[in-house]
Amino acid sequence: MHIADQILKNGGMLPHKTALVYKDRTRTYRDVETDLHSYRNALSAKAKEYGLGRPLAFAIDIENQDELLLVFLAAASLGWTGIPLNRKWTNNERSGVSAC
Repeated sequence: MHIADQILKNGGMLPHKTALVYKDRTRTYRDVETDLHSYRNALSAKAKEYGLGRPLAFAIDIENQDELLLVFLAAASLGWTGIPLNRKWTNNERSGVSAC
């Protein structure tokens, strides 16, 4: 079971319980479940648009940390590998990860 699967399971059982806290923002399991479905759909549509097959690995370059986590979890729930990029890396370091 992926971590995202557990979050989705909790979304059905504990919808109003806090799932994530980041800085001053709190998200319930229902909020996270809704976001995961949205990101899963968006990621699947992009993969289809570009003709990408499985297994899929891709770099995640998002400054907003809670959004980065949600994209990472959505990718995991699809069986894909999301690779978060560090904003402090040089362009060469970032390109090296993206080329993997």
